[in-house]
Amino acid sequence: MTKRTRDSSIRLIERVYAPRITGLSFAFIAVSSFLLQKEPSLGLWVLLIIWTLIWPHIAFISAKKAKEPFKREMINLFIDAFMIGFWVPVMSFSIIPSIAILGMHLLSIMSVLGLANAVKGLLTELAGVLVAVLIVGLHINPEAHLYQILASIPMLIIYPLFVGYNAYNLSLKLAAKQSVLRKLSRTDGLTGLNNRMYWGEQLDHCFKLNQRNGAKASIVFVDVDHFKKVNDTYGHIVGDKILQKIASLLLDCARETDICGRYGGEEFCILMPDTDNINAEALSERLRLKVENSVLHKDHPIKGTISLGVAEISADMLNYSDWLAVADKALYQAKKQGRNQTVVAFNLNNKLKE
Repeated sequence: MTKRTRDSSIRLIERVYAPRITGLSFAFIAVSSFLLQKEPSLGLWVLLIIWTLIWPHIAFISAKKAKEPFKREMINLFIDAFMIGFWVPVMSFSIIPSIAILGMHLLSIMSVLGLANAVKGLLTELAGVLVAVLIVGLHINPEAHLYQILASIPMLIIYPLFVGYNAYNLSLKLAAKQSVLRKLSRTDGLTGLNNRMYWGEQLDHCFKLNQRNGAKASIVFVDVDHFKKVNDTYGHIVGDKILQKIASLLLDCARETDICGRYGGEEFCILMPDTDNINAEALSERLRLKVENSVLHKDHPIKGTISLGVAEISADMLNYSDWLAVADKALYQAKKQGRNQTVVAFNLNNKLKE
């Protein structure tokens, strides 16, 4: 068993601990109201006290120390189910208290292990009923006194609320973790920008919108000039810090609706919905000047520049790869012409504005 699996099992055991203590304490109240009426043997009282007040702690400790905690906890839950069933004949099958304690445990199993195991739990409860009938006999009296019904109220009302509250808190934690995982799955680990896969998905979506309604959109490719020289001179750790700095400058210049990403290596990309190439060029120039006038590393007086290629979507593009190709050609032209500049492509035939 891996450490991660074991830790997950321990967390499950810890989540079950408080509901088990609460539920069995309520069961003690419900069953005791019948034992006080019947004057049973001392053995039944001892069994009830051990099961409801001592057993929850034994189950918790044994599961946490077990070689396979999850399997041990499943066994504990089915021991609970058997004992729940055992007390039903002791209470002469009184309907309200019997339904209260039987339903309580099935709710516990279903909330932890699902419907299939809840069915197994019901069968285990029935086995407990059968064993108890063999021991104490079959005495059926479905009616109950008022005080016995009142003793069952915590099981019928408070315990389901307690389980529901725990389930609600758990769902909030799971939702928060899922949100974090979704963000991680689309985020570049170094810069915090969107990664290439997510950015490509947004690009494809934007291209399809253009095909449907003709909406304008532009993309910008950004490449850090002479970045290899920086890595060779200062090392990759400094190079990473420079990429992080440029990413932050990019976010400062971008609008809320722009989708910024790291395309790979020292290349960045910006998807600009509802934007023509004139406005995309204006943003590109703001970014270029901001990078040119910034110190890119706090411990080294490193200055740098970027080259940018801009492409507006057009009707003659067959897919978003065509769009990327145009922007890439514009970027290549910017680097070919001396770097530290923005080049705008007008269409797929590679007409460029210097």
